[in-house]
Amino acid sequence: NLMGWAHLRQSRSQEALVAFEHSLRLCQGTGSREQESWALNNLGVAYLRMGETEKAIDAHQASLTIRRELGLRLEEGRSLHNIAEVLVSQGHWRQADKHLRDSESIARDIGDQIGLSYAMFTRGQWEKGQARLEQAMSAYRQSLALRRAIGSEALVAETHWAMSDTYRWMGDWLQAAQHAEKAAEAWREVVKPWATREE
Repeated sequence: NLMGWAHLRQSRSQEALVAFEHSLRLCQGTGSREQESWALNNLGVAYLRMGETEKAIDAHQASLTIRRELGLRLEEGRSLHNIAEVLVSQGHWRQADKHLRDSESIARDIGDQIGLSYAMFTRGQWEKGQARLEQAMSAYRQSLALRRAIGSEALVAETHWAMSDTYRWMGDWLQAAQHAEKAAEAWREVVKPWATREE
């Protein structure tokens, strides 16, 4: 799984897919159901990156089934979100809405702030996809507040970029530019350890 994620971070989706498939076979061979759920989850991410949305949903659904069987509530909520993310990319608004609601409910119940930040971000994408831009901004603001509290500059940057794009759709170029700059600032914090590392 670690090798697969290393490939994904470098946009080598096909290599990541091979690594995740290998991991899945190993987990199935050892009978580790929880690890199998993670391998399926990672396959779903890789398939989505490659535009294979139906395969992504199948992988996430299989992961969700295992997590429910094992009573893994946090991971169940994350799987529900991942399925919603794919459905949003396909424009399946009603199905995505149900999965997002269930994901958000679990995150709030168990205090999963990271999971809630994902759910609210994707809620923003859901609203924006239907041209409900004010509602999208409200969801993004909630996600941004959570991500700032968590301290993830990468997630903060992602949210600012989404807000910049939404303001651009609204014709508010000043706000769009301000959020683009905030996104760039956050990314500079992400890459700073590598940029300042001594040779």
